Amino acid sequence: MLERLELINVGPAPEMVLDLQSRMNLITGDSGLGKSFLLDVAWWALTGRWPRDLNSCLTSGYAARPTNIGIPAKLRFELADDGGKSIGFEGMYSVMNERWTGPPGRPWSPGLVVHARDDGGFSVWDPVRNYWRKRTDTYGRDRLPGYVFSSQEIWNGLVVPIAGRSTKVCKGLLDEPLAKLFPFRWPRRFSGAVRRLRSGP
Repeated sequence: MLERLELINVGPAPEMVLDLQSRMNLITGDSGLGKSFLLDVAWWALTGRWPRDLNSCLTSGYAARPTNIGIPAKLRFELADDGGKSIGFEGMYSVMNERWTGPPGRPWSPGLVVHARDDGGFSVWDPVRNYWRKRTDTYGRDRLPGYVFSSQEIWNGLVVPIAGRSTKVCKGLLDEPLAKLFPFRWPRRFSGAVRRLRSGP
């Protein structure tokens, strides 16, 4: 579980610390203050990738950049293992290489990571599928990527380049008739749900 995020010279403030609770955390604020940005940083901390690095169709999820390139930029985070022991990691931004470096090798697995974004898309990363062994100085670069869906790709399916060919790796909701997705009297149940929602409490 992700317990703590610490941002130095990254994002909307010179320094920011986010201590997370074990079950639910609410992040509120006006538009443009960095709520979605914090979720993107959490995704990077858990997976080693930025959402837009995995899907160029996204309009958000870009890699974080230093606020001031003359000062070192750092992303620190802590994960708790199954026994409750905290494990700390630190990533630093390389201005020369324009990328984040982080802990090499294989840190403790955070479990399945799902990131629901405010644009209607979502991202999924499975550490079992993404087991890696090669050591590198760039956090997460040697892993197989997760799946990052734009809102359109949820409906139409996710197509990614594999060995130079466009390959559909996940069907969209429109790829199958609704009757196959919801085979048990779905039209009547759906219309009943709409009627209940429309009528209010």
